[in-house]
Amino acid sequence: MRMATLEQIDALVSARKSFVGIPTWKPNPSKPERSELLVPLRCGLDFGLRLELRAHATLTAVQQRGGLVLIVEGQPVQRINILPHGPHTNPFRPEVPAELRGIRLPPQLTRIYLWADGRYLPAKTEVGKSISLDTTDFDAAVSYFLKITGIEGDIPSPPHTPRLFA
Repeated sequence: MRMATLEQIDALVSARKSFVGIPTWKPNPSKPERSELLVPLRCGLDFGLRLELRAHATLTAVQQRGGLVLIVEGQPVQRINILPHGPHTNPFRPEVPAELRGIRLPPQLTRIYLWADGRYLPAKTEVGKSISLDTTDFDAAVSYFLKITGIEGDIPSPPHTPRLFA
């Protein structure tokens, strides 16, 4: 595994990307209540770095939950957490933008972790902010992430059979 530079990650995050192959949801053998997706990505830049999109989604939660992560050479650089169970507090480090330092985001609030808000290596995706869109719609949150991450194409909806009591 190669280590990407900050400049390479900047270029990859801002570049247009497309799927290599067809994105397909698969069962997670270790967590039967979840389904997962892993699809390689390509872009016009040739740094020799592995670029991929990973995702997970609940199968039976009444409101589908999950997340997507843009990964560069094994490092998460940008992600979205759709309707998470737990709260999140941003760190107070000086490299975190002042308006995001110490923000506490409650559970059930979809949050986005942008590369530009926590730009350092090894890549960490700790600095979150809430997004204002109808995030009770899982597919809308996925489309939003693909758009802001510059990924062309669509991901099929993950399997979802909501149950009140599992």
